[in-house]
Amino acid sequence: MKDIEKILEVHKLRKKREQLICSVESGESKKRLDMALKVIADGKHSAERLDLEAIELRKRFINVKAAIENVEKMKDSDDKKEMNEGFFKLNRLGSQLEDIEKKIIEKAAAFTDLKRALVKADADNKHFKPIYHREAAAIKDEKGRLDLSIKQLMEKIEDRDLVRRYEEISDLAMVSGETNKEFCQACGSSMPLALMEIVKSRGWTTCETCGRIVYANPN
Repeated sequence: MKDIEKILEVHKLRKKREQLICSVESGESKKRLDMALKVIADGKHSAERLDLEAIELRKRFINVKAAIENVEKMKDSDDKKEMNEGFFKLNRLGSQLEDIEKKIIEKAAAFTDLKRALVKADADNKHFKPIYHREAAAIKDEKGRLDLSIKQLMEKIEDRDLVRRYEEISDLAMVSGETNKEFCQACGSSMPLALMEIVKSRGWTTCETCGRIVYANPN
């Protein structure tokens, strides 16, 4: 097997390894697990915020109730002006109290919804976490075999310039150049005759435009 063919096989194995990892990391169990963990994390912050808002509402409720009790005395006053003022304040305080009670009910409903979402997220976390770990463990041996094959192939390549160049670029950047068409299939740049002669002699060269490894079609 020529060196360039070994690199092509390495590239194929790396792609297979990437797809293997991607099949787990982008799988349904990982997505559901990540979603559950996000809901739990966001839910904790939301619960803290709702708790602080509820405390503030309770304080306002107590203060308004106390103000109403004080004003209640004014409506029984013999002073007509003071009595009218008392009724006016009672109406205003009553409206404030209704508004606070409404907000308390809204916060309670929001807290109930949040609690329901957290319960579901916790259940999803407990369900999908072991599934994800089993899936990750299932590919561990296969990934190890691929890594070993890649390592052994790379060690057998005598052309260390080819190895160095391949490691410098993305492992997804390997492209083929048809010698009879004389262009880089990745970027479409025309390949000078001198470079094509290098491809014929040692099996590969580097595209002057995109920097990728260019090789003759082995077929």
